[in-house]
Amino acid sequence: MGFCENCGAKLKEGAAFCANCGVRVAFKPDVIADAREKETGVSKKRRANVLGTFSFIIDIIAFIASWLPVVNIAAIVAAVLGLALGIPALVGGIKKRRRLGLAIAGIVLGVLAVMIVIAMYAGTDFFESY
Repeated sequence: MGFCENCGAKLKEGAAFCANCGVRVAFKPDVIADAREKETGVSKKRRANVLGTFSFIIDIIAFIASWLPVVNIAAIVAAVLGLALGIPALVGGIKKRRRLGLAIAGIVLGVLAVMIVIAMYAGTDFFESY
């Protein structure tokens, strides 16, 4: 809720026009974001954290599956999906200075899963050479 900039009357929540003078109400982006958060019950911060969490979970599955020859193609698909979720969570988190641990861990696991599958298909003994 706010006040009309023209007449100073109290505005109803979500009103497009002032009920007192009829002037169109100019919404600020923060007001719109707050209204959307109130509607859905999910804040932008929570949305970014959810993306990072999903990225981490999917990339753990991809990392484990990358070691199994039968499902390692599915591991690449899962890793790409996890990266697709983790990168926006990371970029959004950096801009808003949020906790980024799960997003970073998900991205690292996704990249490792892809590297393991590539190493298996390349025919190299990547892990036995050390």
